[in-house]
Amino acid sequence: MMKTKHGMGSLRMVVRTLVLLVVSLSCFTAGGLAGEPVYGYTVAIEQMPLIDMLDEPDDAGNVLFRYYPDVRIELLSEKEDDWIHVRVCNIDGYMKAAQVNFDPELAKAPHKLPVSVIKGKTGEGTVNFRELPTLDIPPLGYHYTGDECHVLGIGEEWRHVSFRGRLGFMKTEYLEDTEEITEYVIGPFQSPLR
Repeated sequence: MMKTKHGMGSLRMVVRTLVLLVVSLSCFTAGGLAGEPVYGYTVAIEQMPLIDMLDEPDDAGNVLFRYYPDVRIELLSEKEDDWIHVRVCNIDGYMKAAQVNFDPELAKAPHKLPVSVIKGKTGEGTVNFRELPTLDIPPLGYHYTGDECHVLGIGEEWRHVSFRGRLGFMKTEYLEDTEEITEYVIGPFQSPLR
Protein backbone atom coordinates (compact mmCIF):
# COMPACT_ATOMS: atom_id res chain seq x y z
CA MET A 1 0.00 0.00 0.00
CA MET A 2 2.79 2.44 0.89
CA LYS A 3 4.61 1.66 -2.34
CA THR A 4 1.49 2.46 -4.33
CA LYS A 5 0.95 5.80 -2.55
CA HIS A 6 4.61 6.66 -2.93
CA GLY A 7 4.46 5.56 -6.56
CA MET A 8 1.39 7.77 -7.14
CA GLY A 9 3.17 10.68 -5.42
CA SER A 10 6.13 10.25 -7.76
CA LEU A 11 3.82 10.10 -10.75
CA ARG A 12 2.10 13.31 -9.62
CA MET A 13 5.51 14.95 -9.20
CA VAL A 14 6.50 13.93 -12.74
CA VAL A 15 3.20 15.22 -14.15
CA ARG A 16 3.59 18.55 -12.27
CA THR A 17 7.13 18.87 -13.54
CA LEU A 18 5.99 18.24 -17.11
CA VAL A 19 3.16 20.76 -16.78
CA LEU A 20 5.58 23.37 -15.41
CA LEU A 21 7.95 22.62 -18.26
CA VAL A 22 5.20 23.07 -20.86
CA VAL A 23 4.06 26.33 -19.22
CA SER A 24 7.65 27.57 -19.12
CA LEU A 25 8.18 26.71 -22.76
CA SER A 26 4.95 28.48 -23.71
CA CYS A 27 6.41 31.68 -22.22
CA PHE A 28 9.07 31.64 -24.91
CA THR A 29 8.51 33.93 -27.87
CA ALA A 30 10.55 34.74 -30.95
CA GLY A 31 12.64 36.86 -28.62
CA GLY A 32 13.48 34.09 -26.13
CA LEU A 33 11.79 34.53 -22.78
CA ALA A 34 8.94 37.01 -22.98
CA GLY A 35 10.44 40.49 -22.83
CA GLU A 36 13.98 39.24 -23.39
CA PRO A 37 15.33 40.46 -26.77
CA VAL A 38 17.23 38.21 -29.15
CA TYR A 39 20.04 39.80 -31.15
CA GLY A 40 21.67 38.65 -34.34
CA TYR A 41 23.86 40.08 -37.08
CA THR A 42 23.48 40.93 -40.73
CA VAL A 43 25.34 38.65 -43.12
CA ALA A 44 26.30 39.37 -46.73
CA ILE A 45 25.63 36.87 -49.45
CA GLU A 46 27.72 36.80 -52.59
CA GLN A 47 25.34 38.57 -54.96
CA MET A 48 24.20 41.11 -52.35
CA PRO A 49 27.00 42.72 -50.31
CA LEU A 50 24.53 45.08 -48.55
CA ILE A 51 21.44 43.93 -46.68
CA ASP A 52 18.21 45.72 -47.51
CA MET A 53 15.71 46.57 -44.78
CA LEU A 54 12.29 46.97 -46.38
CA ASP A 55 9.07 48.45 -45.02
CA GLU A 56 7.16 45.22 -45.75
CA PRO A 57 8.05 41.54 -46.18
CA ASP A 58 8.01 41.69 -49.96
CA ASP A 59 10.63 42.32 -52.65
CA ALA A 60 8.39 45.11 -53.95
CA GLY A 61 8.59 46.97 -50.62
CA ASN A 62 10.40 50.27 -50.14
CA VAL A 63 14.02 50.10 -49.01
CA LEU A 64 14.35 51.95 -45.69
CA PHE A 65 18.12 51.45 -45.30
CA ARG A 66 20.83 49.26 -46.81
CA TYR A 67 22.95 47.79 -44.01
CA TYR A 68 26.51 46.56 -44.05
CA PRO A 69 27.31 43.02 -42.90
CA ASP A 70 28.04 42.62 -39.18
CA VAL A 71 25.38 45.07 -37.93
CA ARG A 72 23.61 43.93 -34.78
CA ILE A 73 19.85 43.53 -35.19
CA GLU A 74 17.02 42.70 -32.82
CA LEU A 75 14.52 39.98 -33.74
CA LEU A 76 10.91 41.21 -33.52
CA SER A 77 9.02 38.16 -34.81
CA GLU A 78 9.47 34.68 -36.17
CA LYS A 79 10.45 34.00 -39.77
CA GLU A 80 7.58 34.50 -42.19
CA ASP A 81 8.25 32.87 -45.55
CA ASP A 82 11.72 34.20 -46.47
CA TRP A 83 11.49 37.32 -44.26
CA ILE A 84 12.27 38.27 -40.68
CA HIS A 85 10.89 41.32 -38.84
CA VAL A 86 13.83 43.12 -37.20
CA ARG A 87 14.91 46.35 -35.54
CA VAL A 88 18.16 48.29 -35.84
CA CYS A 89 18.07 50.99 -33.15
CA ASN A 90 14.85 52.94 -33.87
CA ILE A 91 14.21 51.54 -37.35
CA ASP A 92 11.89 48.54 -37.74
CA GLY A 93 11.58 46.64 -41.00
CA TYR A 94 12.03 43.35 -42.80
CA MET A 95 15.17 41.58 -43.97
CA LYS A 96 15.65 38.39 -45.93
CA ALA A 97 16.12 35.49 -43.51
CA ALA A 98 19.16 34.32 -45.48
CA GLN A 99 20.93 37.60 -44.64
CA VAL A 100 20.64 37.45 -40.86
CA ASN A 101 22.18 35.07 -38.34
CA PHE A 102 21.08 34.64 -34.72
CA ASP A 103 23.84 32.28 -33.60
CA PRO A 104 24.73 33.44 -30.02
CA GLU A 105 28.39 32.63 -30.71
CA LEU A 106 28.54 35.57 -33.12
CA ALA A 107 28.27 37.96 -30.16
CA LYS A 108 31.74 36.83 -29.01
CA ALA A 109 33.46 37.69 -32.30
CA PRO A 110 34.91 41.13 -33.09
CA HIS A 111 32.56 43.22 -35.24
CA LYS A 112 33.79 45.58 -37.95
CA LEU A 113 32.15 48.33 -39.97
CA PRO A 114 33.24 51.03 -42.44
CA VAL A 115 34.44 54.36 -41.04
CA SER A 116 33.28 57.81 -42.17
CA VAL A 117 34.59 61.23 -41.19
CA ILE A 118 32.39 64.25 -40.58
CA LYS A 119 33.16 66.86 -43.19
CA GLY A 120 30.59 69.21 -41.73
CA LYS A 121 28.43 71.98 -43.07
CA THR A 122 29.94 74.92 -44.88
CA GLY A 123 31.02 77.51 -42.32
CA GLU A 124 30.04 75.38 -39.30
CA GLY A 125 32.14 73.10 -37.11
CA THR A 126 29.38 70.76 -35.90
CA VAL A 127 26.78 68.44 -37.40
CA ASN A 128 23.50 67.30 -35.83
CA PHE A 129 23.30 63.73 -34.56
CA ARG A 130 19.68 62.58 -34.61
CA GLU A 131 17.61 59.85 -33.04
CA LEU A 132 15.59 59.27 -36.22
CA PRO A 133 16.27 60.09 -39.88
CA THR A 134 14.19 63.25 -39.85
CA LEU A 135 14.60 66.99 -39.23
CA ASP A 136 11.25 67.05 -37.39
CA ILE A 137 12.72 66.23 -33.98
CA PRO A 138 15.47 67.99 -32.01
CA PRO A 139 18.97 66.51 -32.34
CA LEU A 140 20.38 64.15 -29.71
CA GLY A 141 23.59 66.13 -29.85
CA TYR A 142 26.34 67.37 -32.14
CA HIS A 143 29.59 66.04 -33.50
CA TYR A 144 32.54 68.03 -34.77
CA THR A 145 34.13 68.18 -38.18
CA GLY A 146 36.87 65.56 -38.25
CA ASP A 147 35.10 63.18 -35.83
CA GLU A 148 34.93 59.58 -37.02
CA CYS A 149 31.92 57.29 -36.88
CA HIS A 150 31.09 53.77 -37.98
CA VAL A 151 28.43 53.45 -40.67
CA LEU A 152 25.81 50.77 -40.10
CA GLY A 153 23.55 51.58 -43.01
CA ILE A 154 22.86 53.91 -45.91
CA GLY A 155 19.54 55.56 -46.76
CA GLU A 156 18.62 57.99 -49.52
CA GLU A 157 19.52 61.10 -47.50
CA TRP A 158 20.70 59.66 -44.18
CA ARG A 159 23.37 57.40 -42.75
CA HIS A 160 22.70 55.17 -39.77
CA VAL A 161 25.85 55.64 -37.68
CA SER A 162 27.52 54.68 -34.41
CA PHE A 163 29.67 57.01 -32.31
CA ARG A 164 31.42 54.84 -29.72
CA GLY A 165 28.33 52.66 -29.32
CA ARG A 166 25.70 55.40 -29.45
CA LEU A 167 23.42 54.86 -32.44
CA GLY A 168 21.75 57.57 -34.45
CA PHE A 169 21.51 59.29 -37.82
CA MET A 170 23.38 61.94 -39.79
CA LYS A 171 22.72 63.48 -43.16
CA THR A 172 24.81 61.75 -45.84
CA GLU A 173 26.00 65.06 -47.27
CA TYR A 174 27.96 65.80 -44.08
CA LEU A 175 29.91 62.53 -44.06
CA GLU A 176 32.90 61.45 -46.11
CA ASP A 177 33.68 57.76 -46.58
CA THR A 178 37.14 56.41 -45.83
CA GLU A 179 38.76 53.15 -46.91
CA GLU A 180 38.89 51.97 -43.29
CA ILE A 181 36.89 49.11 -41.82
CA THR A 182 37.52 48.84 -38.09
CA GLU A 183 36.10 47.17 -35.01
CA TYR A 184 33.13 49.03 -33.59
CA VAL A 185 31.76 49.31 -30.08
CA ILE A 186 28.31 47.84 -29.53
CA GLY A 187 26.83 49.99 -26.80
CA PRO A 188 23.27 49.99 -25.44
CA PHE A 189 21.20 48.77 -28.35
CA GLN A 190 18.27 51.13 -28.10
CA SER A 191 18.55 54.87 -28.10
CA PRO A 192 16.72 57.06 -25.52
CA LEU A 193 13.61 57.22 -27.75
CA ARG A 194 12.58 53.76 -26.61
